[in-house]
Amino acid sequence: MRILSFDTSTPDVQIALLEDVSGEVVTVASLRISPADSSRQESASKLIPSIDQILKENRWRKTDIDLVVAGVGPGSFTGARVSVITARSLGQGLVLGVLPICTLELLARRCVRPVAVISSGGAGHYFAATYAPDLNAPAMLP
Repeated sequence: MRILSFDTSTPDVQIALLEDVSGEVVTVASLRISPADSSRQESASKLIPSIDQILKENRWRKTDIDLVVAGVGPGSFTGARVSVITARSLGQGLVLGVLPICTLELLARRCVRPVAVISSGGAGHYFAATYAPDLNAPAMLP
């Protein structure tokens, strides 16, 4: 399975290609785009061209993708919308599944629960969530 993953809800736009190799998901390539100035719009506007670039550099076609994973925050409302709309458009255009991922939950899955996750929201604000033990899931350690 080949996966395209991206997140535009934070100031840095992040893109990754992942592949299931013998039951283990490995990162094939990743790309981080930081805003040149305080304007996030510039980095978010580079999402589609950067997806095309990372696919081309790794000799993947859009039709090689089996799943689109999109970061949905917490973070910038507009940034999260960019992720969701781009993922939905790719999913509909390529007839693919789309999986939304919460950044805090993703971080919590790397820890033994119970755990609290805190992330900077910029300008003295923070995003926080607590996660109780999940008795049905295996513990995932960093």
